[in-house]
Amino acid sequence: MVTKSSLQKNLVYTALLILLSRVLGLYQDQLLIHFFAGATAASDAFLTAFRIPNMLRNIFSEGLLTAALIPVIVQFLQTNQRDRALRLLTFFFFITIFIFSLLWVYVWYFPASIIKLFAPGLDTLRLNYATYFLPAMFGFVFFLASSEILSAGLRSINHFFIPALGPSLYTATIIIALLLAKKFSWQSYTLAWMVTLGGFVKFLARYSAFRYFSLSLLAPKFINTLADAKIVFLRTMPLLGGFGVTQTHIIVEGIVGSYLAIGEISILHCAWRLINVPQIMLRHTVNLVLLPYLSAFLLHSKLRMRFMFFEVIKLLVWLSMPLSLQFFLSAKNLSAIFYGSTATALVIAKSAIVLQVLSLGIVFHLLNQALTTTFYACKDTLSPSLINSCATLINASGSFLGLRLFGLPGIPLATVFSIIITAPVLLIVLWQKHNIYIPIAKLMKFCAASFLQILLFLFLKIFLQYFFLTTTNWWLLGCYPFIFLTKRWFGIRFFLL
Repeated sequence: MVTKSSLQKNLVYTALLILLSRVLGLYQDQLLIHFFAGATAASDAFLTAFRIPNMLRNIFSEGLLTAALIPVIVQFLQTNQRDRALRLLTFFFFITIFIFSLLWVYVWYFPASIIKLFAPGLDTLRLNYATYFLPAMFGFVFFLASSEILSAGLRSINHFFIPALGPSLYTATIIIALLLAKKFSWQSYTLAWMVTLGGFVKFLARYSAFRYFSLSLLAPKFINTLADAKIVFLRTMPLLGGFGVTQTHIIVEGIVGSYLAIGEISILHCAWRLINVPQIMLRHTVNLVLLPYLSAFLLHSKLRMRFMFFEVIKLLVWLSMPLSLQFFLSAKNLSAIFYGSTATALVIAKSAIVLQVLSLGIVFHLLNQALTTTFYACKDTLSPSLINSCATLINASGSFLGLRLFGLPGIPLATVFSIIITAPVLLIVLWQKHNIYIPIAKLMKFCAASFLQILLFLFLKIFLQYFFLTTTNWWLLGCYPFIFLTKRWFGIRFFLL
């Protein structure tokens, strides 16, 4: 049943579970940096090697296939065609296993060719390290890609707990491995195998939930299932032209970042991880929960879908504006806490600048995810793909130019610029093509009220800092309680709260 209460419940606990996974992921990266004794050639190589399977998992399963698959599965379930939905899931489950099995075999024998493709600028030392790590950790994408198909089935029946818990299970496995590696002086190659083990744990949890909810892998009816699969493939194909700037920055920054000096790949990676703690919590919550719900709303009432879409946009803007401010003002403190004693003042300063640049794109990053998800709910994968393809070209060319002009900060600067210009284009096309739009006057009024809330908070923060004679930025932690408690003063109301 598609109800407000079920949507609220799923949004809240999905967000909390993803936040848990992000916090664990941050702790994992801290342990990893300490394991490799700071931002070094070995840490650069390990993160470069890991980026490849993680990117493939995002693109081919979580990003591409499920975006086209979930609306079709929801439609079948809503029209009492459960067996048809399960047969389609089974088809893609085994197709995914087959494709990634072949990829793993290729990577095992020719790892250097893959690394040179995605990180052509690595020097010999880092290339040798990465070639050493990649075959062992590539099993990660084998297990996670197949588990994302199971996750698509769970999300289609409005079960989000295990899909949202999966990243935490994976990260907890890596954390345990890092702690054991430190205690027993394991080699870094063993740690690479633990990445694959983490993927298996995540797969096992999702398969268990899949069976618990009486879902099963049914033998496909060859002709009928192929016809259904053709529909999904046709909707997936446009996405091959543009994976979305939220995912392709991984490819772009991997290629361009491989030309950075030793240690700067790790700095760039860690800055992304810091800002992704809250950002991915919101983005993945939108991606996990909003797509099946909007797909169901569209089947019943487009007016209801339009209303819910606007409420989600309002909530994301309201949450992300103070988030951007907090990261911009606290960048240096956050970087110093993250690196601890393993980093020099120069490393912390570089990390803080990258973090400040990334903070400028938080609002638009989240808006792009909501807008793209809405396109997918409308079963339109072509429009956002074309738009994101153009943004990706701007991102790629801007990253190379930014690297030459500004060095390390030029790479995230190009990504942020491409994210910002994508949002209005997505919004206009969504309105023109699907008649789903945001009342601009209402949104501007809402943004102005939210901005006034933040200004009032900053005024109080400066006053209290002066009163208590302190310059710490920890006062910023009070921003969310403040804006929540004062939202009625500024006429800010949400259907979802």
